[in-house]
Amino acid sequence: MEKVLPEVPGIGGMLLRAYTRIAGSPAHLQAKLLRRLRATSAPTIRQGFRRLPAQQLRDLMALDPAAIYAKVRAPALLVSGAKDLQCNPADAERIAAILGPTAEAVQVPDLTHILRKDPGRHTFLSYARLLKQPMDPEVVSRVGVWLERLRG
Repeated sequence: MEKVLPEVPGIGGMLLRAYTRIAGSPAHLQAKLLRRLRATSAPTIRQGFRRLPAQQLRDLMALDPAAIYAKVRAPALLVSGAKDLQCNPADAERIAAILGPTAEAVQVPDLTHILRKDPGRHTFLSYARLLKQPMDPEVVSRVGVWLERLRG
């Protein structure tokens, strides 16, 4: 988010930049939220105008994903998008390495977190436009080919 924030166009970008000057950077706000979650045992907390499920978020933070992945024995296809702003695209390879030989990781150029391609400059503001499109056909094709290979 911090990388793309300076380049977000239009009034939306201007408002986002003004908000971060007042409230703090996305990383600062996330760190603040994590401190609040760890400092309370309340089932929920209020963050701005929203009520957040604090206990569920603390439970998620306590998980060890690598230990969970190490227990998986089923074949897995990990599709990552080169333009994913929410998950590091390189994580698919890391997870596949933990899962072992039955896992396959593929990175699709221009693919975003919501499984739609965005050939231009991708930002969080692109989601509204992209969600009007169907899932990218390349993703569907790759999943289909992978499933056919599993069938043998």
